[in-house]
Amino acid sequence: MTDDKQPPSGGSAGPKNAAPSEASATELTPRARLYTRLFMGSLVVTLLLYFMSIPFIYFAWISAPATIVFAILSLVASRAQKKITGLRLGLSMGIVLAGLSMVLALGVWVFQDAIIAQRDCMARALTNTAQKQCDDAYDEAYQAELEKFGLTLP
Repeated sequence: MTDDKQPPSGGSAGPKNAAPSEASATELTPRARLYTRLFMGSLVVTLLLYFMSIPFIYFAWISAPATIVFAILSLVASRAQKKITGLRLGLSMGIVLAGLSMVLALGVWVFQDAIIAQRDCMARALTNTAQKQCDDAYDEAYQAELEKFGLTLP
């Protein structure tokens, strides 16, 4: 008996410059995999921030650009891989979602006073009539904010 290491059974010790298999053509590089994971994490954070209250949504101005940067880095790192159209499409849609989140955070910043006033009013409203008054007050405040920018709604 010798203590020489044997190649594992079922595996072949083929030449190192053999053609890549079908699985390796679709497998991401470690760098692309890291950027994709960071992209997915920052996209989830960005989308969760949108559903939180007023002060937290402003962190979307940080997480959304990070999401876009990670998506672009992932696309660049995986440009040599073939047959990953689904991943590329998902990264592109993530870029669009992150951009929309930034625009929505900007809209919340512009209409912040009206949103906070409406939220506080609805917290105090106990009847349907009071809720209707809150909605009317919000509509008036919303229109006043739009008029600051020279816009009007019909």
